[in-house]
Amino acid sequence: MKTFVFIESNTTGTGRICLQKALLRGFEVLFLSSRPQLYGFLQEEMIVPVVADTSDPQQILAVLAQYPDIAAVFSTSEYYIGIAAEVASRLGLPASDPAAVGTCRDKALLYRCLRDAGIGAADTVEVDGSGKLRQLAHDLSYPRVLKPAMGSGSVGVRLVHSAAELLVHGEQILQARSNERGLAQSPRLLVQSHVEGPEFSVEVVGLGSVLGYRVLGVTGKHLGPLPFFVEKGHDFPAPIAPSLRDAIVAETLRALEAVGHRFGPAHVECRVSDGKVVVIEINPRLAGGMIPQAIERASGIDVLGAMVDLYAGGTPDWRPQRHDFAAIRFVLPDRKGVLLAQALQPTQDFPAVSMAFFALKANGQRIDLDGDYRDRIGLVIAGAPERDQLERALQALDGLLTVVIGDDAAGDPDGGTGRIRRTLHPEALAIVRKPPGRAARLAELDAFVAIDEAHLLMLVDAGICDAASAAAVLRELVQQRAEGFSAIAEAVAPRGTYALYEQMIINRLGVEIGGMVHTARSRNDINACVAKLQVRAWFEACSGKLWRLRATLLDKAQQTLDWPLPVYSQYQAAQPGSFGYYLWSLESALQRDQSALGRIDDGLSVCPLGAGAGAGTDFPIRPETSAALLGFRRSFDSALDAVASRDLVLQLLSALAIAATTLSRLAHDLQLWTMRETAFLELPDELSGSSSLMPQKKNPYLLEMAKGKLAQVAGALNTAIFASQRTPFSNSVEVGTEAVSHCAGAVLAFEESCDLLRLMVAGIAGDAMKMRAAAEQGLVAATQVANQLVREQKISFHESHHRIGALIAEAIDAQRDPAAALRDLTRQPCAEIEQASASLKYGGGPGTVEAGLHRSRTRLRQDAQQYRQLLAEWREAAAARRARVAVLISACED
Repeated sequence: MKTFVFIESNTTGTGRICLQKALLRGFEVLFLSSRPQLYGFLQEEMIVPVVADTSDPQQILAVLAQYPDIAAVFSTSEYYIGIAAEVASRLGLPASDPAAVGTCRDKALLYRCLRDAGIGAADTVEVDGSGKLRQLAHDLSYPRVLKPAMGSGSVGVRLVHSAAELLVHGEQILQARSNERGLAQSPRLLVQSHVEGPEFSVEVVGLGSVLGYRVLGVTGKHLGPLPFFVEKGHDFPAPIAPSLRDAIVAETLRALEAVGHRFGPAHVECRVSDGKVVVIEINPRLAGGMIPQAIERASGIDVLGAMVDLYAGGTPDWRPQRHDFAAIRFVLPDRKGVLLAQALQPTQDFPAVSMAFFALKANGQRIDLDGDYRDRIGLVIAGAPERDQLERALQALDGLLTVVIGDDAAGDPDGGTGRIRRTLHPEALAIVRKPPGRAARLAELDAFVAIDEAHLLMLVDAGICDAASAAAVLRELVQQRAEGFSAIAEAVAPRGTYALYEQMIINRLGVEIGGMVHTARSRNDINACVAKLQVRAWFEACSGKLWRLRATLLDKAQQTLDWPLPVYSQYQAAQPGSFGYYLWSLESALQRDQSALGRIDDGLSVCPLGAGAGAGTDFPIRPETSAALLGFRRSFDSALDAVASRDLVLQLLSALAIAATTLSRLAHDLQLWTMRETAFLELPDELSGSSSLMPQKKNPYLLEMAKGKLAQVAGALNTAIFASQRTPFSNSVEVGTEAVSHCAGAVLAFEESCDLLRLMVAGIAGDAMKMRAAAEQGLVAATQVANQLVREQKISFHESHHRIGALIAEAIDAQRDPAAALRDLTRQPCAEIEQASASLKYGGGPGTVEAGLHRSRTRLRQDAQQYRQLLAEWREAAAARRARVAVLISACED
């Protein structure tokens, strides 16, 4: 498997989607970052980042030397495209010219290059100090545009109307020593003329000196109110005359040639003023602001997938599939506060227009107004075959959007009062105060449809059912799924959901057609199959949640190796260690729990469909066909076993119960170590609660909640085991219904506990001084002093142990410091905590943790790969089944 390397990325949007495109193409993704905590999507995609100094090409190359089959090195981040280009070039891989990237990113160099080439550009003066800024301020006419010499996303860009405004904002830029990503930056700014006129960007890809450029199109820009330059929307393609489009593209290509950018994407911003095209910036990267998605919506070109192909040395497909129109409109807040809600109301007023809403910030998140891209809280992307259809929908957009922003304390009754100053963390809020929904009913109905699709296709293959009758039912199922089963999603089901679902089909199609679907099967094998599909969904969710918690434990372990937390035994400080060592050790246990969960894969691979009521059927069915269509690897052996057994549920709950025990021990330890009496650790406000009576309290109540939830898993296992005992080995309501009745709740409790613990581990802060004090007071190096005494005096450990113990007891009785008594006992000192901890490098001690973390990350990657392969099998089967359904329906319509 070839490796596609990402060096950092943008934190939302195209960064994650590009990574997904590489995974879909079968690449192993290697993600290098110096601050992986910036990328929440890595855990969602089950990618284990490699921590490295991504500002140093030499260190990156040293890391990549361990990976022999690298296909590409790429970055979607403005701040790392130059590094990526340099590394890729040195590896002989497809890459942009690093010098051209540097020229584009340094806006002062870019201006001089464009000016020397005779290309329209805003008049620009570079300022590198306060003296020059003051000298310049009174010699200029206004307004002027100020911007950092290097940057992105309109950060720091302002329109100023006077010398006073220029000095105030200019000093802010010059005093900044780092950008919004925390990277060091030189104190330089540009003062430019204000080019008035409509703004556009050209999305173009360099294919190399021989093949030239591929122009994807011109985007029209909508800007927010001055003095800021926040883009509030995009139109693709821009609604302009062909002659103007040609002029913009021609000037853009001249500019790219002038800077030497001939390979890779470019997002070139320009304005048209008095009929003249003025190039504002050349960004030698993919466009941000979801513009690639707008291009795909309008043209069908998979821009990000094509970019992955281009950098991997493949042949991208740039052919448009359609010539529609697309637009993006960003949701911008009108004030600071806490985001309480945002949503797009569905409407049938514009049937030809597709609209999708994407939240960029979560409910409960603090909203600030920075005057740049960070102000955006959501976006709507819309598309239509005709421009006027799209325009009418966009004009109605304000009436369809709901945005609620409250004061800081409005999101949570406990927030902003007494000891707690911030509202509950958004993810924790969704778990603690989740609304009821229809998800369980809809999931069950979707499973019935999948089973019916597989069964009907099998009946047609076996010659048991004619294609036209099957197509009629399948057409109805497609319609019901598209409508969200609105007729029965909330209906009362006195005989069970399947009976309700089956009667709906008969009512819609008549008993001859609607009743035919039940040929050669029973509710027994249907229910057994639904149970398998449900366990599949539970397995997918729990495996992913547990994996992400393990990834967080390893990340936090790496960050906390210098927190000198003692290793405890019977609640007593015992030996030197660190919080990082503790977290790594706990993750080692969770590796086994994850393996146990993975071992139910064998049971998940067997499909019970076709077993009927427990004795099969006399119809010549093909169970292996329906099994494959549902993503199972094989059919059952015994029909009776297929409908009688729910041992797969017991295996799932057993694995979860063991993992829940491990997690509960983690929560217990964190609870002890956040006590005021220990105060080794502290949870952030957004993961804590306050007291209604005692203003001094800060309660780690989410730990208690996690422990309580985890107890439900063992309870569900006990219920399932006891309910399954003393029942007949055949289809049984006790086994098939009652025994598994608590499983969904237990699985949800496990998932939520994993999420809560993940948030708390990631957010927890430590007091290293208090940990050190506990270690010193606990004399944790005493064993190593005894070991050193054995080596130096050639005595037995038994004698050394006795001598050290007596010395400590004597010091305590005399009210002397026992640590001082140990300090001079050996020629080679070993009482220092860090030294003592580092020397425990045999037998899996704290001194081995660095190597252990490397092994654990390797295992984490392997687990992710196996998990993805299994999910891919299920999804490919679902896609193949639906494709066959579509073919059959189409054939019968013809």
